[in-house]
Amino acid sequence: MRSIYNLVYMYIYEIKMNGICINIFILVPYRSATTSEKSRKVRGPNKPLEGRYILLEFDEGTGQVLGANSKKFVAHCGCLVRDRLPVSAREWRQGKDNPNISFVSDCDKELILLNILQHFTLDTQDEALKEKVKIWAMQKMVKQF
Repeated sequence: MRSIYNLVYMYIYEIKMNGICINIFILVPYRSATTSEKSRKVRGPNKPLEGRYILLEFDEGTGQVLGANSKKFVAHCGCLVRDRLPVSAREWRQGKDNPNISFVSDCDKELILLNILQHFTLDTQDEALKEKVKIWAMQKMVKQF
């Protein structure tokens, strides 16, 4: 068997007629043993978190969430952005250049932040730090949008 691009030709049989030898070949699609016998593993959808988590560590300068639940925090932000925002929204902020392009409304952004705060408790009394954490979360959501 020899491979020609995605086709394989196989020698089938030989015919002898009037002293002339004719070899018969047939072209068949190439099928790899790995793709036909093994199924490809696919990740499941990222689901929103259930329950409450406490965020204990923060970066004072940027508001970045640190510690044990930081990855859950970022994953939950991304999950909410993908699930709750309309697909028709093309930009995060309203552009000054082209006001006709659809964007995410401030109301939708606030609803996502409220949902995040329902699942995560910020363990700090400093209101300025809480505001920095909200800004940092918004920046993460922009990247995942």
